[in-house]
Amino acid sequence: MQNGTIWGAGLDVTNPEPMQANNPLLQMPNVAVLPHIGSATREARTGMARLAAENIISYYQTGKPVTLVNPKALL
Repeated sequence: MQNGTIWGAGLDVTNPEPMQANNPLLQMPNVAVLPHIGSATREARTGMARLAAENIISYYQTGKPVTLVNPKALL
């Protein structure tokens, strides 16, 4: 991001968390670091709960969750 290869970043998770106060990312104008609450809206949390329930139901009905990210995990 310093040389413009990546235009900008929004970070909700860092390693380590919390970031050290002297981390250079915190001084960059093209970086936004959130306090790990980027999904803390009623709409987001309701959607996450609904998706979790749909995945559980689908798994027990079909053997596959609706949003399967890693198919090898089911082997």
